[in-house]
Amino acid sequence: MSERDDAPNFGNTGAETPAEPRALVDWVSITFPWDDPGRAIQAIGLEADRPEREGRGRHGYRFMLDFGDAWVMWGGRDGMGVHAVLSGDGCRRMEQKAGWKESLATWRSLRGRIRRLDVALDVYHLDVAKRASEAILGGLVKTRWRAYQIVQSGSVHGDTREGLTVYFGSPQSLVRCRLYDKAAQMGTDGTWHRIELQTRDERAEAVAEHVAAGRPIGELLAGILRHYLTIQAEWWEELLGKTESIVLATERPARKIDEVRDWFVRNMAPTLSLVFEHQGGDVDWLYDIIHQGRARRTVRQQNLLNQE
Repeated sequence: MSERDDAPNFGNTGAETPAEPRALVDWVSITFPWDDPGRAIQAIGLEADRPEREGRGRHGYRFMLDFGDAWVMWGGRDGMGVHAVLSGDGCRRMEQKAGWKESLATWRSLRGRIRRLDVALDVYHLDVAKRASEAILGGLVKTRWRAYQIVQSGSVHGDTREGLTVYFGSPQSLVRCRLYDKAAQMGTDGTWHRIELQTRDERAEAVAEHVAAGRPIGELLAGILRHYLTIQAEWWEELLGKTESIVLATERPARKIDEVRDWFVRNMAPTLSLVFEHQGGDVDWLYDIIHQGRARRTVRQQNLLNQE
């Protein structure tokens, strides 16, 4: 984290610093474009580890290697590649081998697509969920999220510690915020609270882009929070410092004509073969369609051809 006086005072490593907030990456899922799971295992630094078990994959993949705190899946449909997931503990294990700036930059250079990337802030001196819920009920919150939810959990027998969780955004949101009692979740004593930002798809790509460019995780998290959430309270401003708002946007790489061709073959080849056989092998109709399509091209499509 920057040492500027106006920056939030967040630590950015896994070091035990309970006296001050600690920012960290808490979940990563990434899809690589190739079909070789061994290559993906090497890319995320698990080549020296033995998987705990093999099993059926998830999310449309047939196979999976389970490393306990990380999973590698493959064997999906054409184009699905290899999917890797690092849990919070998996992230801590990976940090012992490489930093996030280096890792994310490497994965992006390998054309890995970041599907989910969670960043979190551990707070040891403040019950952030309780303060946030009080601010909501007191009309002191302004947010870009449309929905919020306050959840109180515990045991009816009173034998477990009660936990309060505040959500901003829905499970379908590309960015969702959760504030909760981490100690209660882990079943431990003490004061340990967490602000967690879950990002998906293009928003996750944008977070990865910032981190790969060298922006400290704590500064990035504070900037995203400032953009999405305003709590009119001194504790919130002290937590975020004077960090400026950060809008999560990433420049979409220009499509190449080869990518368009690959998409056509992957998605349209079965239909094309069906019509071809129905026409008895005649291809005159196909040439007619090509001529019609040439007249209907958009400027963007024509620019793809002009790039060659």
